[in-house]
Amino acid sequence: MIGNVTDYIAAHLQMKNFVVKVSAWIPGQLYVVADSPRTIADSLTSSLYLAMKQYVLISDEEREIVERSCSKLPNPVWVRIKHGKYKGDIAQVFDSDLLNDLVAVLIPPRDFPYPMPRGSRSLLDQSRLLNGDAVSNINRGEEVVGCKYKGEIYYKGLLLHNFHRDRLEHVVCPHANDIQLHLQSGWDQSFLKSTVVAFSMQFLHIGDWAKIVKGDLSSEIRKVASTDHPAGSATLDLSLDGHRKEIEVRLQDIERVFLVGDMVRVVAGPYLGVEGHIVEMLPVQQLFKPPPNIESIQIGDGIEVLVGEHMGKYGIVCWLPKGGDNIWFQHETLNIPVPISCVQRTHLPHLQMLQYTKDKGYDVKPGDVVRVACGPEYQMKGIVQSINFPHARLTLLSDIDYSLVDVPISFVIKVCNANPDSFKKEIGQEVFIIGGDHKGYQATLYSLTSENCTVAVHGQQRTTLQLQNVATRYGMRLNGAMLKGIDMLSFCKMQRRSYLAPKLRSVTPPPEKTTWTARPEDQAGNPLPTVNPTCLAAKPDAWTVDADDVLDSFDSRTEKLKEGPLAWLMKKEFSSKFTIHHVMLKVSPSLMGAGYTIDSCQWLVPIHFSV
Repeated sequence: MIGNVTDYIAAHLQMKNFVVKVSAWIPGQLYVVADSPRTIADSLTSSLYLAMKQYVLISDEEREIVERSCSKLPNPVWVRIKHGKYKGDIAQVFDSDLLNDLVAVLIPPRDFPYPMPRGSRSLLDQSRLLNGDAVSNINRGEEVVGCKYKGEIYYKGLLLHNFHRDRLEHVVCPHANDIQLHLQSGWDQSFLKSTVVAFSMQFLHIGDWAKIVKGDLSSEIRKVASTDHPAGSATLDLSLDGHRKEIEVRLQDIERVFLVGDMVRVVAGPYLGVEGHIVEMLPVQQLFKPPPNIESIQIGDGIEVLVGEHMGKYGIVCWLPKGGDNIWFQHETLNIPVPISCVQRTHLPHLQMLQYTKDKGYDVKPGDVVRVACGPEYQMKGIVQSINFPHARLTLLSDIDYSLVDVPISFVIKVCNANPDSFKKEIGQEVFIIGGDHKGYQATLYSLTSENCTVAVHGQQRTTLQLQNVATRYGMRLNGAMLKGIDMLSFCKMQRRSYLAPKLRSVTPPPEKTTWTARPEDQAGNPLPTVNPTCLAAKPDAWTVDADDVLDSFDSRTEKLKEGPLAWLMKKEFSSKFTIHHVMLKVSPSLMGAGYTIDSCQWLVPIHFSV
């Protein structure tokens, strides 16, 4: 498969019997043996002729240097195998300084040291190798980057293999689908990233928008005026001080900018060839990839004993001490300890565990019921509360002690999907919109499905929203996920803003006590028809307690008061729970036949309710 324009021109000239060498050092540069530039130009089609920017004649001394430089491949670089079992496969150069023109490359293996379907293409799964002295890890610092097994060396699942230089063909920029397993392995991330960027830049055309990511004009977004893919450059329209100017930039220093509504076509991946319009984009492009396979044996794994007293027995690991050399597994009704080096994992429970797929990712969502199939939380069952896809972990609510447990997604088995009927009781109730265009509004829930719900903001028509954008009054999304952290704080503020706080009220104080006398000035201010000072002295003072008031109080207590509906609230076991609460008791004007009299009233209340 031709990787770019340079490879295509080289292949075309080779078909015309030209001796062609592709420069491994300078992108877009070819070395062709010919008698004149015209001979080369006459053999090219019109489209390829326009792609040739310059013809340069080199001396014999330079030719010898070029041949020597082209015979040695740089590191890292992509090559294609031309002959043998790996014909057509793409590999990374690992070491080009070997003797006898040999080159060490990293390539996806075709033969595996364990049973695999014929023609399988995948990385080596180190967890399926027999444990023991036959396997030794390869470390880079504190990180395990590979292993040695039966004379073969593997790095991140890629096989290290030697090929003669004549069997290798340099590839400047391979197709992304041809290096899928290399991308999955993650070996030399910077080299992989630059390859993907170079591949995507091949589809940059005049009129596209591009963003400069390096240099003094970083973050500038401009339209592409021209491209020179063989030279690896492009020209952008730029306005400086009101004047239009074209600047030339390297393709590796810019990135394509897509806009909502653009017509696009998928050029790599499982949806290769699909065309459509962009309707939504993430604010920042993120790469979610599954974590590497857990290579150590976990609790809940199925194992088989290979040597020793219990050879041939198999079962489920039930105990694995941290840092120990032995494990305990359950065989029928017995728990048997054996050395870790004597067992092999059988992958029995992994057949039902959640697996990562390129097209769907992990098939799990909040509200699903799952059970842990291996690891320290083996056999724990609960409801998924939240999912961290970038780290491939989920949090479930245990149905035993209702604790939150964080486990890898690949350690669990889905028992059943989320039940949307659990929120049926919320239909007709008040809900809060916490995402989307209607964020911040309070609405009424009318219906819901497995993905969407129908709500009506007060005074408006009904609308359909996604479940994750709507929360109940107790802070749970309608997809089953509970709000946490900043989301919960924002939700509480939203709730407080949705209700009107009652105005502060104060108790009206009684009127001030006044003293009236028979002096002329008092009579002038408030005259009475007949004033008898003797009668005034004999009349009881409502503002003082006299003997009659005491007798009335004793008489009123002779009859035992009946307990009211709040008697339970006066008990100590309840009153002690509300140390920060207050109570206001409203007295009916007709309570016990009393009227509005200026008397002293006594009420029995808990001491915690008094201030």
